[in-house]
Amino acid sequence: MKATTARTIGATAIAVALVSVESAVADTQFDVCGLGDAVIAQSLQPMLDGYWEVDMGPGVLSMQGRTMPLPPGEPDVASITSDDASMIISGGVVFESFPLHWETGAEWSFDLSDDSVLDPDDILDDDEQSILAGCSVEDLPRLFSQGEYVDPESGQPVSFELYLRVISPSVIYGMVIGRSGGGTAQRAVSLTR
Repeated sequence: MKATTARTIGATAIAVALVSVESAVADTQFDVCGLGDAVIAQSLQPMLDGYWEVDMGPGVLSMQGRTMPLPPGEPDVASITSDDASMIISGGVVFESFPLHWETGAEWSFDLSDDSVLDPDDILDDDEQSILAGCSVEDLPRLFSQGEYVDPESGQPVSFELYLRVISPSVIYGMVIGRSGGGTAQRAVSLTR
């Protein structure tokens, strides 16, 4: 009985490992570069559905004419839920639930200005994102959200804008900008799974 149970557990572990490897390979084989709107809606959007690990990277806070660096935030979890017509991002980056839209307007740049107080090694600039994705950032699908939530630490309202680029079905990178109490914070954010 014990030998059969051990074989069953071992076979299950191997099956789980193979599924994980196959998922990783499938992820690298799904090219997000230059997708048309129909492919994004029918193929990519459902792949983004689910839970994501959120890493709030370093950032800057500008207030009263001064700018100071912000340390990385605590890791968190967010979810993206989608149906045929819409997507919602919840938790992690924005604390509550907000609509998430595919963005087709003017391109964004995550490159740091020459006078930034951040270390360039702490942010994935446009060139580094292009290398990760295997194409120009202009060819990557982009997501946008905005809204207002109450900061759980300060109790103050925060209006935010969330700019995200889909690097792959398991990596999303971007920037969140929050405004509250006369200050503006900008922080790098990555969602992975």
